[in-house]
Amino acid sequence: GGAVSAAESEPTIRPQLTFSPQPKPPPPISMENLRQTVGEFEQWSDDVLEELARLGEGAGGAVYKVRDRRTGAIMARKSITLHEAPMKQLLREIKIISSTSHQNIIKFYGAYITPSSSEVKVLMEFGEGGSLESVGKRMRQIGGRVGEKVAGRLAEGVRLRQFVMLPY
Repeated sequence: GGAVSAAESEPTIRPQLTFSPQPKPPPPISMENLRQTVGEFEQWSDDVLEELARLGEGAGGAVYKVRDRRTGAIMARKSITLHEAPMKQLLREIKIISSTSHQNIIKFYGAYITPSSSEVKVLMEFGEGGSLESVGKRMRQIGGRVGEKVAGRLAEGVRLRQFVMLPY
């Protein structure tokens, strides 16, 4: 046999754990981030809106029918309590809905933070027929059926809404 070098006779040592560089986590979303995003929209406040009717409870807060005192425009205003809503998700949803425009998705008009900083109020197109849930309830009560055209439009709206990840 031949001579074995020292390097060949030594066993290879492998560490038990290996570490890969990890990307830095994104900085936490702050109230200032939210204020900056909301500040990009037309200036809204409770002072320029007249509450006409309470429409119900949505995910995260109450929904009201409101009128812009300056223009007479009718809108739906959803109040979202900040301590209950994850800031990152709220910020993402406002950015998405403010940049989305489609005939089958409710229009977004703006958002503002209350002076106490406890709520974000989101202004959206008012749907005269109510929520999809309330329309479904009325249809069941009268034994109605949804026509093919309506079902197709609903499906397209739901598909789009899932695509942009908006909450129902």
